Amino acid sequence: MQAVNATQATTQEETTTRIVVSLEFVAVLALILLALLLRVADLDIVPMTEAEAVQALPAYHFVHPEAPGDPLPASSPIVFWLQAISFTLFGGGELAARLPGVIGGVLLVVVPLLFRENIGRNGALWLSLLFALLPLPFAASRFADPAIWTVILALALVWAVSRYWDTADPT
Repeated sequence: MQAVNATQATTQEETTTRIVVSLEFVAVLALILLALLLRVADLDIVPMTEAEAVQALPAYHFVHPEAPGDPLPASSPIVFWLQAISFTLFGGGELAARLPGVIGGVLLVVVPLLFRENIGRNGALWLSLLFALLPLPFAASRFADPAIWTVILALALVWAVSRYWDTADPT
């Protein structure tokens, strides 16, 4: 992606640098900001559900071993480690437990851009917009749900395999 292009214009007396930003770059940045704002808004207002608490407790006990109760086994290693990092940085609340899902939701909006060569620029931008606004990815990214990370990693695997097939030597 040729997002930012710095060109040099030289005159006899001075040198100036001009920065050119593409419309695609602005659209992608707007989609990322939209996805982030929609997912972060009032994130800690709604109490955690029982399923979210079961996901978050192992990471909370890992960071705070003195916490009361018995530590539970983690059901998702990705969510466990991301929540452990989040609890370490931001404390042990609903916001910290749900923040990895929000980051995953924003990454899900960016993932279609990997497929620009296959589906075109417009197709990638439309798919990113759908991932930003559709209710299912939106809801999954606002809760501590490992499904969002499964989708991201599955799409990344599809992209990696297609890149391998495109660049593999047929001999």
